[in-house]
This record gives sequence, structure tokens and C-alpha cells, in this order.
Amino acid sequence: MHSSEAEGLGVEIERLRRRVLGLSYAQLDAGSSPGHSRRALIRSALSDLAGLSWQASALPGPCPAVPDHGDAALGYQLTALLQDCLAAGGDTEHAAWQRAVRLRRAL
Repeated sequence: MHSSEAEGLGVEIERLRRRVLGLSYAQLDAGSSPGHSRRALIRSALSDLAGLSWQASALPGPCPAVPDHGDAALGYQLTALLQDCLAAGGDTEHAAWQRAVRLRRAL
């Protein structure tokens, strides 16, 4: 991937982090459909990213659950897991960029 594409990924991850951190408790509780809050969408994305990272690491056993450190940590957890998926080889930079864009737009 070219440096401009890598920069684009970094910018998109930062935009996603800021978007999540900017959500109020009421906005996290709200969602696009009943029973599907933004918080649940983010937690689901965290779980998916953890699974990708775990799979790429080839460690034995089941993937551990992503710890719940509260709403204030959600943006940081997303950032860390997106970057971890890249480092572990579980995602390409383009796939990580697409994942970050989709999630940010869904929020």
C-alpha cells in the first residue's frame, strides 16, 4: 500500500475514534432500529476485530472476550484492535480502511 493510502487509513481510524468518543450516553443508547444501539454495534465490531486478530495470531484456544472498560474507552479499544489486526496480519490496510469507514458511517 502506498504511503498516501496508509495515511488515509490513519486518518479514517482517527475519524472513527473521534466519532465514537463524541457520542453521548443517549446517542450510544440510540440506534437505527429498536434493540440495536450504537453501543451494541460498537461492541459487536470489537468482538469481530478481536476474533480476526486472534485468528491471525494462530494462538490456540478460543478468542478471549474484549473487556468492557466502559463507554469512554470504546473509541480507544476500536483504534487498538484495528491496528492490532493490521499488525497480526488479520487485515490488509485497505480492508481495515473499509471496515473503519463502514463502522463510522453506521454510527
